[in-house]
Amino acid sequence: NIDWLQEIEPEPRLYINPQDASRRGIEEGDLVRVLNDRGSATLKSKLTEMIPPGAVNIDHGWWQEHFLEGHYNLLLHHVTDQKVRTPALEIERVINNPRASTHVLLFDVLVEVVKE
Repeated sequence: NIDWLQEIEPEPRLYINPQDASRRGIEEGDLVRVLNDRGSATLKSKLTEMIPPGAVNIDHGWWQEHFLEGHYNLLLHHVTDQKVRTPALEIERVINNPRASTHVLLFDVLVEVVKE
């Protein structure tokens, strides 16, 4: 919600390596769905060599209403199993909402990308 940042990047984008995009028939600006067994998000693609093959990126900071559908937090692993023995994660979720990122594991996000 910072005006000058939205001038630079007016909407969320999925940053993807051109090699990975090509294998999926994705071109610059195409609508894509990022999905896994937890959820999905729909947004436009941004092809860049800055992302290594086999990885994708969505910049942090976008609200759910900025996405055409879904949100990147829906792709994350939310810890709901009370048997988890990581002390930092043994608290109740503050908000049960995709905007909140309490109780998420950010390094366990395997996704697939498909052209819409």
